[in-house]
Amino acid sequence: MTKKKLSNQMTFWEHIDELRYRIIACLLVFFVLTLVSYFFIDDILLFIRQPIIKVINNNSNIQEAFKGIMAPFFLSISTSLYSGFFLSLPFIIYSILRFIFPAMRKKNFFFLSLTIFFSILLFIVGVFLSYEVLFPFSMLFLSTFVPSGGEQEIPLFIFVNEYVSLIFSVMILVGLVFQLPIIALFLAKLKLINSKTLSGKRKYAILSSFILSAIITPPDVISQIILSIPILILYEISILIVKIFNNNE
Repeated sequence: MTKKKLSNQMTFWEHIDELRYRIIACLLVFFVLTLVSYFFIDDILLFIRQPIIKVINNNSNIQEAFKGIMAPFFLSISTSLYSGFFLSLPFIIYSILRFIFPAMRKKNFFFLSLTIFFSILLFIVGVFLSYEVLFPFSMLFLSTFVPSGGEQEIPLFIFVNEYVSLIFSVMILVGLVFQLPIIALFLAKLKLINSKTLSGKRKYAILSSFILSAIITPPDVISQIILSIPILILYEISILIVKIFNNNE
């Protein structure tokens, strides 16, 4: 907005205008990045398929396949959309935080900048964990159950469309789950939670982390444990951040 007002001085309709501006900006960035992704679709697909390519190289009984003649077309479109959304998420996160914390005093600008930086950093860490640890380990583990050799050999066909959608979905979801400390800080700022509340709910957090991991990750226990551990670490970090925030209030 052109006028710099404090949030408590903005009217309801000014908040609506600000929200409309943020939504339009996010959609524009998403559209541009989706279009750019389409022109690099082959490179993106090669990058995304690396975990499964490594498994295929170690087991000749596993092959990639398309379900039908239209599958390659839909793969290009869906991958472009996923990539556009994935690449625009840092900007979307920035826009959400700028809407939640509108025009601020200079002394609070550092706080907002730090929050945005760590929010994007946590998202990147979550994506890196998914791509470099969760998926390669999960694919390698599950591939050991594929019968191979002699009369028991049964070929496994991995449908590329389903695989690409799965890995994009998991990377985005894990990246969003890693926003836990930022969400906790926001709730603390609204006086909805404090460090004592979070500490008292620790046992529920442990249970929730395993349930959430089971929903997000591929269906193997090891991947669920690998994801639940950093979630619990982030929960403990959230308690510390909220405690420091409350002490500084």
